[in-house]
Amino acid sequence: MNVTKGNRSRDKSSQGFTIVDLVAVTAILALLAGLLLPALSATQNASHGMFCVSNKKQLILAFSTYAADNDGRFIGNLNPAGDGSQDAGMFAANMAKAPWILGWLDWKDTQANTNTLYLTHPKFARLSPYLGYKATVFKCPSDVYLSDVQRKSGRGERVRSISANFGVGDGNAESGPWDSYFTHVKKFSDMMKPAPSDVWVYTDEHPDSINDCGFFNPLVSQWIDLPASYHDGAGSFAFADGSAALHKWQASAKNAKITAFALQYPSIKSSKDADIIWMRTHASHK
Repeated sequence: MNVTKGNRSRDKSSQGFTIVDLVAVTAILALLAGLLLPALSATQNASHGMFCVSNKKQLILAFSTYAADNDGRFIGNLNPAGDGSQDAGMFAANMAKAPWILGWLDWKDTQANTNTLYLTHPKFARLSPYLGYKATVFKCPSDVYLSDVQRKSGRGERVRSISANFGVGDGNAESGPWDSYFTHVKKFSDMMKPAPSDVWVYTDEHPDSINDCGFFNPLVSQWIDLPASYHDGAGSFAFADGSAALHKWQASAKNAKITAFALQYPSIKSSKDADIIWMRTHASHK
């Protein structure tokens, strides 16, 4: 028996980790984390994309059900004047046009940014009874952006990511930047070109672009409102036939910069911008 100073000697296999061992383990864990994080990020992004498409399906089902209950006429969509402060008054003056929701979003610390009543109360949101008075369907989980002012206020994230096609449903679209190429459709029988399966109704709007509840389709070589690209350069859309899907952007709308301050329009290199062409051809037109 090997004895040193009255103590039994220990087998090396029973000793703890050395510094070299710990460094090696740490390096391996860092390597594994580096390999796993992109996969986890991709999984989360895919999950958000599916959730976003599910929201659009709920919205378009509500849209279609409303039309069936109202002699085939679509829910309205109003373009407010100024900063939207007259939204409630516009609603009262245009009850026949039945706005789907109200509320003006910006990067300021204003109540409309976090007020879910504009999405859930029938006084402001005529579509809300068809959505079970839920606010969650209006928000993409990837839209987590706040301005410095909003972050300091502690009010939380803005309540809406979604806007509706100004060219679909009763409203005053022609009073805004309206292109005569488009057709303002107010019922399914108006949708001649293209068919309802190719007419977009709801989409997520770029966080610097979103304000009122509507979205103006682009001019030939100019964005008016800008679509979001939250899902690896793709945006989610609901179509008039009841379908919903992600659309992968190919040109100026792909990964457009987010400032949380003011919209910086992406550069349009020609009248053949693939993303502008896609949105124009997927709106009712002549």
